[in-house]
Amino acid sequence: FSAAVRPTSGCERLKELCEGGECSSVLALALTVLHELHVASPRAPYFEDLAAAPPPGVPLLWPEEDVMRLAGSSLLPTNNGDSAAAKASAAVAAAAATASFEEDVRPVMTAVGIEYLPPDVCTQTFFCGALAWVMSRGLQGRVSYELGSHSFCPCLSTNGPQGSAVGPFHLPLFDLLNHSSHEAERCTTLARANDGDAFEMRAKRDLSVGEEALWSYGSHGAAELLRTYGFVESSRNPYSTVMLTREEVAAAAVANSASLKKQPGDAKTAEARIQALEKAGRLPVVFTLRADGDGKVTKVPEALLTAVQVLVMSKEEFGEWLAAGGIELGEGFLDEESLGSVVGCLLKISDSCLQRYPSAKAFSSGSSSQSSLGLMCKAVKEEERQLILEFKKAVFLLAVAEEDVGEEGEEEELLEEEEEEDEEDEEDEEPAQDTRQAKKRRIDLA
Repeated sequence: FSAAVRPTSGCERLKELCEGGECSSVLALALTVLHELHVASPRAPYFEDLAAAPPPGVPLLWPEEDVMRLAGSSLLPTNNGDSAAAKASAAVAAAAATASFEEDVRPVMTAVGIEYLPPDVCTQTFFCGALAWVMSRGLQGRVSYELGSHSFCPCLSTNGPQGSAVGPFHLPLFDLLNHSSHEAERCTTLARANDGDAFEMRAKRDLSVGEEALWSYGSHGAAELLRTYGFVESSRNPYSTVMLTREEVAAAAVANSASLKKQPGDAKTAEARIQALEKAGRLPVVFTLRADGDGKVTKVPEALLTAVQVLVMSKEEFGEWLAAGGIELGEGFLDEESLGSVVGCLLKISDSCLQRYPSAKAFSSGSSSQSSLGLMCKAVKEEERQLILEFKKAVFLLAVAEEDVGEEGEEEELLEEEEEEDEEDEEDEEPAQDTRQAKKRRIDLA
């Protein structure tokens, strides 16, 4: 599990549990780190360094008052200023971490034995400290978050979503290299070598004396970098990401349809269709809006578009979709009749998401005396807000492409108008109504 670990009977037992499907690789590595930090004596040099270092700055280890700073972001999705909802979401995340420890971790601790993990180290606090090192320093493997945006603790069970088939691994020295989301700045690669028995890092080009060796931890947005590694980048992230919960998508569909007397119309119908999407394998843990590498959103994600299409389709169409086996839909299934409802729902989703964040004016007037943690939380929310505005452009482009109308240059003019309205009306976060009125010559949203 780690290049720095000395073989012990406990390691062998963990290996047996992994091979038998009773322990995930992420949990096995975390328990190995827990043993090496708090039980092994003397510590191996690598773990001596970890023990002397400040703990990783991941939200999993933050006190509640600091977690509350994430309110409004994808990691704690509540409307701006709704402190009660933020506190409730933080409590959900804390309860999920405790439940995972009791259900997934403690049984494996017992199975490994008290010689490897004595009772005094089998606490949630010690375990989360070890897990944080796995999250922030683990290489050649990634972690998944079972509860999506509401969880700061990765999936540890063997029957949940696994980030990688193998790994992650702790690789001394290699794990000191920093990350860059920008291709031009990255100058190294890390890969398995020698038939998988070793790791090899190579320079992609000649390096200057004193140049920092950088590589990529993955195409992550600011929220994921903070949640898993405990930092955000100072420059704009070309892989910006916003996570949307199923509940947000369903609520937007209901709100958009209620006044139009169309589907889904009510929360009960929406929930039934969400369950149908899940049964058909068309419902991710969270919906992800992701920039394309240039900081832009050029299209509506297929999973989100399919979910919205299913939510707003008529009862007859829903029956046909079920009979067809719950197939993936997308742009190829958009027609003139459904386009207005789909676009209206997508716009409602984006406008609802914008209510999570402070206004652009509030971002620009933020105190320069904030702590580094406060500045990171602010950077996450500012990046996400910009991506939502980019997503709204993608929705308009979807509508324009399907309608195929309008004079040359009208599309750009419409997008510019929408951006201006967002900036002017953000304080009450209700730009969608004006936008829809301006678009009536092009799309009948009713």
